[in-house]
Amino acid sequence: MNVVFVTLFDEICIGARYLSAYLRQAGHTTAFVHLKRMNDIQNVPETSERGDFSSPPAYVTARELALFQDTVAALQPGLIAFSFTSNFVALAEHLTRLLRPLGTKIVWGGIDTLADPERALRTVDIICRGDGEEAMLELVEALERGGDVSCIANLWVRDGARIVRNPPRPPREDLDSLPFPDHDLSRTFCIYDNRVVSGRYPEGSQLHYSYHIITARGCPFQCTYCCSPAVKSLYADRRYYRRRRVEAVIEELRQAKRARGKALGFIAFEDDVFTLHPEWIREFAAAYKREIALPFWCYTYPTATQREMMTQLKDAGLDYVIIGLQSGSQRILNEVFCRRTPRAAILQAVQILHDLDLKIILDLIGSNPFETEADRRETFHLLLELPRPYAIHPVNDLTLYKGSRIVELARQRPEVWAELQEFENKYMARPRVEYEFWNALHELCQYDCLSREELSAFAENPYFRSHPVYLKLLVRILKPLVYFDSNLSVAKDPYIRKLHEKIGFLERQAERRVLGRLFRKVIGSVP
Repeated sequence: MNVVFVTLFDEICIGARYLSAYLRQAGHTTAFVHLKRMNDIQNVPETSERGDFSSPPAYVTARELALFQDTVAALQPGLIAFSFTSNFVALAEHLTRLLRPLGTKIVWGGIDTLADPERALRTVDIICRGDGEEAMLELVEALERGGDVSCIANLWVRDGARIVRNPPRPPREDLDSLPFPDHDLSRTFCIYDNRVVSGRYPEGSQLHYSYHIITARGCPFQCTYCCSPAVKSLYADRRYYRRRRVEAVIEELRQAKRARGKALGFIAFEDDVFTLHPEWIREFAAAYKREIALPFWCYTYPTATQREMMTQLKDAGLDYVIIGLQSGSQRILNEVFCRRTPRAAILQAVQILHDLDLKIILDLIGSNPFETEADRRETFHLLLELPRPYAIHPVNDLTLYKGSRIVELARQRPEVWAELQEFENKYMARPRVEYEFWNALHELCQYDCLSREELSAFAENPYFRSHPVYLKLLVRILKPLVYFDSNLSVAKDPYIRKLHEKIGFLERQAERRVLGRLFRKVIGSVP
């Protein structure tokens, strides 16, 4: 059977690539249709044309929608499989309706489908909950022989007014037996800028120079705003966190290096938390340095940032880390986010990374109605105390996705619930000037050109508090001045110094070659 995987604003799509590889290994044909690139997220014009789809952060033109329909239809799929994140559920609903005339079965997967299955089944007839490899293969084979698809574990199936809610199958323990993710570009189509690009990665994609990989499935932590608790509840008391053997990870990267050659310059480890299990890290770091030797990045967690492990990873090629801070308020971390990380552990983790001269990118959550003025100040003072340099991602507004534990916490607090407004599949705080002020002020803490005294003065300035637009403007000015191409992992000053060093090295090499030729010419002319 021919299965077409549809991804939305995500050409990296590791999960869908695993499913494609699994089906191809079993003898089936697959293709990818990527509607828009990751770079297109939030690229929403102020006005839209007739027939365009707009539901921020997604915007798709009428022309792109028509190209999407034509591309999928031309592939003559026996099954269409959607893979998307929660921000694009409205777009997935719209596209599913557009594809209905094809008469092809459509299945949805992903975390939003797991968290809010009843909504998904108002649009689509089949959803997959949990690991999808075995369930998708059984679904494809049942469709091929015209059999019953309503009794496949991990699938919920709508049959008219009836919904069959099949139980989850045990999570696959042996991840190493799975084929590596499918990166065959021969049947890949990407739709963006009102055109279809096939047979290659789209322009501007990270995939041109980096390879994205996971070494584990699951997360050991229970953050209330995250999807992880929902997945854990699916598996009940079964082992949810599973990690691959080091040798399997290294072999996948060996194959990527052979396939990509010199074009591959960076590795991205997409595990929720990479820095777990000291023995695994020790074995990995040695093998990676010996076999792969490319710069890489990973996610870490404050209490999982141990000096010995980070030293080993740095020696292996670790270039930068992303560490979830989220809040500097101990009350918010403990009572709201379920991230019981002591302030001292956060300071120690950042100090370790600073001592090792690793680039640090911090994640923060703002626009949080659970927070008080004291909580926001506590975050501000923690940021002032952290050793610089460090970078801060644009502060994320707290998003309470339906199906997450934090929604129930909000319902239990009337003063918080009253602050929220409902969207497609989530809740967010109503805009407030104080949110804008603190979000901008927190982001400004990363810039060395602003002293801690100046930042403290900003915090007490009543005019800035009522007119945060000026702090937001300062953020927009500083970011491209400090970071190369606004990339937080590349600070301009050290980048320029390295370029000068490289230019000097090349000039010296050129001078040596010229002198060498001149010397050989002189020696050759001596009788």
